[in-house]
Amino acid sequence: MGRVCWNFPLLGTDSVSGSNDGNITMFKGSGIMDGLAREVCQNSLDAKNSDLPDGTPVRVVFKLFYLERKQFSVFDEFERALESAYDYWTKNPLKTKKIMDFLDNVKKYLSMDRIPVLIMSDYNTNGLQGVNAGPGETSYWDLLVNTKGI
Repeated sequence: MGRVCWNFPLLGTDSVSGSNDGNITMFKGSGIMDGLAREVCQNSLDAKNSDLPDGTPVRVVFKLFYLERKQFSVFDEFERALESAYDYWTKNPLKTKKIMDFLDNVKKYLSMDRIPVLIMSDYNTNGLQGVNAGPGETSYWDLLVNTKGI
């Protein structure tokens, strides 16, 4: 198994997204958590395993737990990435109070001894098979994290 790490695109190498991004603001009306739950459940329903017998439900589980920050070096790596984001946005003419407030909020949680983590799992779905897709193949994981509108 490979090493667990963060993989961010280099700042300034992709299109710039801000706090008015439609993918974010569409969840604001009914609250971010309501929107998140609705989107996760809809994605799971859309990915129901068609090989299962009729009437087999999709099951979605949300679990909040806490990680001890000092036990995971990935939080130190994330802190360095956050510092890069601060540097980028501090110097960017498109900087807004919303963006800086967001970064401050991330920093607040990252500085905690116990960091809250939300896991969303689904069952009786196709899942994200193909994480390690072969040459010329696209995995469900790639589609989830590296595409927009697909």
